[in-house]
Amino acid sequence: MRKSILVDNSKYMWDGVEYAGEAEAGAAAEKYAEARFEIHRIAEEGKVYLFTRRVVTEVKVHATQGPAEAAQPEGESRRSST
Repeated sequence: MRKSILVDNSKYMWDGVEYAGEAEAGAAAEKYAEARFEIHRIAEEGKVYLFTRRVVTEVKVHATQGPAEAAQPEGESRRSST
């Protein structure tokens, strides 16, 4: 099975599971829907495959103090003498 598909110019990723039938796939699809995933189903040779995607609706950026900005104790320097 392909690992991803394009539907209407949107990429969906296979969840990696071969479902034996619609009931089993439907239960998994419900869980994905509750987690706000978009779902696309493909049925082939008696198996059902779910492809999912989730659109990012919020991006959180956390400022951290990196090593270059960290305060140095008095008398110490990050520069090495060469």
